[in-house]
Amino acid sequence: MVAPYPSETLSYLPSDLPAEEVDAIRELAALAVKGVVSDPESTVEPETIHEVAQTLLNGKCDTRTVMIFFMSLISKEDLQTIKSRYPADMLRAAHNVSIIRLLGIADNPKHPPIRKVLLRQLVLKVTHDVRVILVKIAGRLVVLRRAVDWPEVQRQRIAQETLEVVVPWCDALGLEDWRQELQELCFKYLSPHEYNYVLGLMQDHRSELEDIKQQVIDEVNTLLEKHKIRATVSGRVKTHYAVYRKMQTYKLEYEDVWDRVGIRILAHSIFECYYIMMAIEEELYPDRRRFVDYIETPRRPYKYQSLHLTVCGPRKTMVEFQIRTYDMHVRGEFGVAAHWKMYGGGDGAGRGEDEKFAFLRTQASKLLGDPLVYLGNTLDTLLFNNSIIPLDTDGYLIDPDTGERVKNSRGEDLYYRDAKTDQQGYILDPYTEKPIHSHNGEKIWYQSEILPDRVIVYTPNGDLKSLPKGATPLDFAYYIHEDVGNTCVGAKVNGKLEKLDYELNIGDRVEVITRKGAKPSLDWLYNGMTRTRRANEKIKRFFREKSPEVVLPDSVDLGKAIVQKRLSAQRIRDLDMSRLVDMLRMKSERDMLEAIGSGEISVAELDAMLGKYVLDELQKSTYEPVAQTLTNTELDLVYVQAQCCLPVPGDEVVSYISQGKGFSLHRLDCRNIQSLDSSRIRPFQWSQEVLDNRALMLYLARLTLLVVEPTKTILQIKDLVSMENLPLEFIKMRGTSQLGTYLELVFKVAHREQIERLMRRLNASNDILMVRRTAG
Repeated sequence: MVAPYPSETLSYLPSDLPAEEVDAIRELAALAVKGVVSDPESTVEPETIHEVAQTLLNGKCDTRTVMIFFMSLISKEDLQTIKSRYPADMLRAAHNVSIIRLLGIADNPKHPPIRKVLLRQLVLKVTHDVRVILVKIAGRLVVLRRAVDWPEVQRQRIAQETLEVVVPWCDALGLEDWRQELQELCFKYLSPHEYNYVLGLMQDHRSELEDIKQQVIDEVNTLLEKHKIRATVSGRVKTHYAVYRKMQTYKLEYEDVWDRVGIRILAHSIFECYYIMMAIEEELYPDRRRFVDYIETPRRPYKYQSLHLTVCGPRKTMVEFQIRTYDMHVRGEFGVAAHWKMYGGGDGAGRGEDEKFAFLRTQASKLLGDPLVYLGNTLDTLLFNNSIIPLDTDGYLIDPDTGERVKNSRGEDLYYRDAKTDQQGYILDPYTEKPIHSHNGEKIWYQSEILPDRVIVYTPNGDLKSLPKGATPLDFAYYIHEDVGNTCVGAKVNGKLEKLDYELNIGDRVEVITRKGAKPSLDWLYNGMTRTRRANEKIKRFFREKSPEVVLPDSVDLGKAIVQKRLSAQRIRDLDMSRLVDMLRMKSERDMLEAIGSGEISVAELDAMLGKYVLDELQKSTYEPVAQTLTNTELDLVYVQAQCCLPVPGDEVVSYISQGKGFSLHRLDCRNIQSLDSSRIRPFQWSQEVLDNRALMLYLARLTLLVVEPTKTILQIKDLVSMENLPLEFIKMRGTSQLGTYLELVFKVAHREQIERLMRRLNASNDILMVRRTAG
């Protein structure tokens, strides 16, 4: 099927775009339209596709972001035919765009707070590339623009969801223009009477306020030049939505809103902030009632810092100044004082979410050309300590205010496994089931990272459910309702029939197939087809009530079955069970098996410990592979692979004369070449005999990988290396970042082509974020 769009539809593309890139975009756009039209479940209207693409470009996104958007709409069959032509990061981003489904989140108003939290966590869990969120925001913007003709109920539902979910993303990523347009449209749909009232008040003054803003900016720049101060001055006119919120919050008349025009000044030091403030006060007419010094007394609880000064500007219009240092501004934009958190967008966000949003904000700044990037700020200065309950080294919960161990109602230290939480993630006392408060009286949010042991999936109608990691469709069925689980005979995951013990992944859409009169099977318990205490207990209850003569497995037997299944899944042989007992802090093997079988120790926790065991064993490896030696029989010269870059036949290389060590071979892209004595560097050509591998020699190769979950991904990596028939030397963990864990992979090859084939396989995995060949 050919897309119903002529070539001139792409007129929004940059005029200097290479012809081959235009052709690629045209092909992707046509396949995207085909995918949308042929997918009966798609909520995308074909005529909006190019509008979304244009919105992305107007928002300063690059053409690759547009291509990711098109890819996210292409059918799996068509994508399979073209994926070899595109880099793995784009394909992965497109896949994650398709996972995030916004429509339907507000259908059921019973639990809106937890739904909002779950969607935010799902987005952050699957998003390692800010372009994923940019595509979703642009898509929602186009939907809202077109919603003017929708039925009122549907229009308001979309607008409410946008305010609760999408607008905070814009705040967190610094997308001011998109945020303002979304807020204005939501205001118009949700409160049309109030919108028209404020519109009537402002429409005659909008251009005047813009003129005043520019006039004040010019005056301040002149003032700064006079005092020889280098600072950055910017301004904005408050939107209709923001004016209305201010009027409502402070019970003001329109004329009394003091910050309809706002000016921001960024200085290089605190001294300059106060100096600029005094200079402005001398030139203009300050309203001392509106002066607030948040530098000396940071705004709690987010430690926001700035001087707020209101003056009487041109034409007797009140103008608010915010004066702060660049460092304060960066913390305000990226850190805990960020606007999106101060005004509610980050309700319930934990430290892991803070760090992830800060990372994505940095990505957005680089992609969209945010001037803050040049400040050289790093995420190391943006690690936040609020809204999180950390653990000490023994696994006890720590009060975020005092650093002391959290106590329960009986005065006992609270161990993490004993901690209970409510639906919103707040810590509950295990005895009273009432919220535990920190030293400062705040409820404590237990979120040490983004969904460390949860998987969020969709129901067929777009609702969200959070299940323990490792959960199966059977667990999901019992989570929905006991009767659904008892009569379950099958399940579809993402429209495809799967086994009942299929392990659910984040973003899966799960549909349970039931049959009237169907009953549970004891095999569900014995074969570990359910991984949650909730499901196990409901299955047992069915047999106790309906078939009391049936002998049910005890928790120890169930624990044995689960452990064996998880050991097999992780391919662990000869594990000393006493080691696992110690890792899980249990007294005996029987106690451990009983805790696993009863669900006291979750499958996710067991998997985490088994994964830790695998990683620990890998780290113990003292084996250091020896670089290959290559002899040139004609010249009687010996060449050795340089350990820093490990060149292999097929690489472009040079040889280096080492004192007392002969010749070492370095790749041309090796960073260490820069520091070598150039007089000792010689050209080098691989002989045809070596390239043909007539001697059947193998050479060491090294890759660096960034993975989301190392314990899960190591098995996948081993499989991919095995599929290429390459000898694996070792895998080691080399560090962590905000995105994941760095692994070093060392293996042997005969030629460069084998490395490239393996890299393509690794890049195709959604669990591997980055693959690169080490270059010194």
